[in-house]
Order: sequence, then C-alpha cells, then structure tokens
Amino acid sequence: PIWGRNSYTEQDLRPLSLEELRGGSSTAEPSDYHCYLQDCVDDLLKEMKEKFKGWVSCSTSEQAELSYKKVCEGPPLRLWRTTIEIPASPEDVLNRLLKEQHLWDEDLIDSKVIEPLDSQTDIYQYVQNSMAPHPARDR
Repeated sequence: PIWGRNSYTEQDLRPLSLEELRGGSSTAEPSDYHCYLQDCVDDLLKEMKEKFKGWVSCSTSEQAELSYKKVCEGPPLRLWRTTIEIPASPEDVLNRLLKEQHLWDEDLIDSKVIEPLDSQTDIYQYVQNSMAPHPARDR
C-alpha cells in the first residue's frame, strides 16, 4: 500500500503552490497573496484564542514544545508545530532567519532574492546540499 512507504518522493507528494494553497488561479494579483497571508495570520490568532484545541503534545529532550494535530482533508498526515523561547527581539529573529541563513544552515549552498514584490515581500530562492546520491536542490 502507498501509506506503507516512508519516502515522500516515492509517493510523489509535492508541496502545494501558493495558488493551490489559497485555492485561486495563477493570474492572482499580488494583493491576493496579502489577503491569503492575512487569512493565515487570522487563523493562527483564532487557534491561539482557543488555546490550540486539538493539538497533541509530544515530549522532547530539547527545550522546545512539540505538538501535532491531524489534518482533516487529504492524506492521513499530521500538521506539526514547535515553539521555543529565544532571548532576542522578534526583529532580530526575523533578520537572522531572512538575512543570515548562511550562519545557521549547514546545507545552504546559495541564496538570493529573485524579485522583490513590495517593501515587505520578496521571492527568495535558495539551494541546499542534499544527502548523497541526490543532487543539490533548488527551493
């Protein structure tokens, strides 16, 4: 059976495009992306108000909270989330993630901004070294 395999590649499971995620067409305006992202933030805030109802906590050896919930539609996959306290401002954390990936990602080969969409949104491409014998992968 297909669910007995461990490889997402063997199962041909690919990440959805932004258009597929939001259920729109490929002719969407950039403002539609902002609406989609705002909807995601609104959904997160709603979940926070409900104290993340439906999430199952898992124990870890790290100082992080790890939990999952079952996704209602599609393949029987789990949606995972983790939280950790970082002694830095949100701005510092965001800068580290966006501008300093080479400092924390050992598999990073190359990265670049392909196209700035506006003052807060960029199309970003990065290449990671993959496990042998797989070639490096564009993301």
